[in-house]
Amino acid sequence: MKKNNLLYLQIVDDYKKYIELGVYKYNDRLPSVRSLAVEMGINPNTIQRAYQILESQGYITTIEKKGVYVCYKKDDDKALIKDKIKKDIITYKKSNLTKKELIEIIEEVYND
Repeated sequence: MKKNNLLYLQIVDDYKKYIELGVYKYNDRLPSVRSLAVEMGINPNTIQRAYQILESQGYITTIEKKGVYVCYKKDDDKALIKDKIKKDIITYKKSNLTKKELIEIIEEVYND
């Protein structure tokens, strides 16, 4: 069991590296879970777990009945981060967190 845990993490690390280096580019289709499992000679659940992590980290997306695609855009990292921060700030504002309180939190984080 421990071997499989290490294996799926290695797959995650490898694919993150391939995507970040541009071996797999935005919108490229990745091998299916089944085909990659056969190619690597491992259980499809191991590939599925790795793909789930990559998807949760924003590297890939699964389109039902279409396949698995790269959704990571290196050039847009900063824009994506800014969009996420804006959405988070809207949530904080709706929960009555003041601008002053938010700035204090930001200063606290950056001063650590």
